[in-house]
Amino acid sequence: MMAFNQVRHYVQKARKVYGHPLHQGRGAAAVLEWAGREVRARLSRQPTLISYVNRTRLVWPRRASSVGICAAYGLGEFQDMAFVLHMLRPEDLFCDVGANAGVYTVLASGAVRCQTVAIEPVPSTFEVLKSNITINEASDRVDALNYGVGSSRGTLHFTSSLWSFNHVVPDKGDDTIEVPVDTLDNLLQGRIPRVIKIDVEGFEGEVLKGARQTLADPGLAVVLMEVSSQVARYGQTKEGLKSPAYRHGLRSVLVQPV
Repeated sequence: MMAFNQVRHYVQKARKVYGHPLHQGRGAAAVLEWAGREVRARLSRQPTLISYVNRTRLVWPRRASSVGICAAYGLGEFQDMAFVLHMLRPEDLFCDVGANAGVYTVLASGAVRCQTVAIEPVPSTFEVLKSNITINEASDRVDALNYGVGSSRGTLHFTSSLWSFNHVVPDKGDDTIEVPVDTLDNLLQGRIPRVIKIDVEGFEGEVLKGARQTLADPGLAVVLMEVSSQVARYGQTKEGLKSPAYRHGLRSVLVQPV
């Protein structure tokens, strides 16, 4: 049964790769390339190196799903990533809150070559982020901060072995670490990004509470934020999550690349 489920998983994945917007007209070739990367990644005991956008590259530890979807699709989160690529200019500042392995940071400071403040709380993931910054020769364009982001300065407990799905937990446990946390206003030190991406597994509301000065600045054009049911674990609702941004004149829009 397990083998059957694995086969079904890969068949479904191959279909998604074939039909991805970036693979129009070359679906079969894209599937073969993806299959080759999967085989190499499974055979290697070391993180795999994959090609990315505009001659950038990504270090891919096998469990880093944020890199894995880019290995499969090129732009793993197609709409959001395409928007970042088209929105940013080399003279802009990008802020990556919950940077994880750095797939958005590399888009901004590797492909577009703008400045980035990349913030990632979990030390093991932060090391992968730094590797991806270094391999793309973007160290002079990225300020990488090993911090959590919240509504006030202090410390919080995070899960530590879930890679892209690490999140804040209320208490210390076997699979948790204590991480220094500060507000986004403090961490940016007066710098105003053109675009902020926030992906913190439901903790977005607390991040916004600590970003009042940044949200109020007219130089900020876009907050690219995941809004999911995970906000409920922190006492938030999807609609309530948008209120702080709305108070500062930001509005929800759906971006559809063409």
